[in-house]
Amino acid sequence: SMQKAQPSQGLEANLRSVLDSVFETTALLPEEALLQVVDAMAQHMRGVSDVEEGNILLNRLVEVCSYNLSRLLVMWDRVLRIVTDVCIAEDRGELRGAAA
Repeated sequence: SMQKAQPSQGLEANLRSVLDSVFETTALLPEEALLQVVDAMAQHMRGVSDVEEGNILLNRLVEVCSYNLSRLLVMWDRVLRIVTDVCIAEDRGELRGAAA
């Protein structure tokens, strides 16, 4: 069973690395495409009911902001809307701390 776990762990690490690079490369996207990524994250967040998934998504949103600091003002209203929506949602109490 130990041998089966190792390839799985390697695959998981590789997938995580690929996913990380997707968010890093948002810095190379044109402005409109970057806004579409943030909008897609907002749309996905509205349907998230799992707290862990919500936390991961909020962390990725922070990463997108970090990778695009020079364009933060361009996307700030959309980012703020995501955070505000989480904070005011009655059923999102467990995510409020992460959003804040």
